[in-house]
Amino acid sequence: MKENDKVRIKKHNIIGVIVDIYEVDGTRYFSVESSEKRIDTKGGYGDEFPIFDCVADELELIEAP
Repeated sequence: MKENDKVRIKKHNIIGVIVDIYEVDGTRYFSVESSEKRIDTKGGYGDEFPIFDCVADELELIEAP
């Protein structure tokens, strides 16, 4: 997976776009911005289009640009 890929966060069933990829202590994380405005799911940050930090196993690729 790479930036701008459309993905689904499995545990929250949220569709979004990967906006950043970073690594901490050898673990790769994907920042996924929700495609829906103001959702009521815990774990994200930001008000209008929340962003969730996920590992690859938590994501399902929907489409790549």
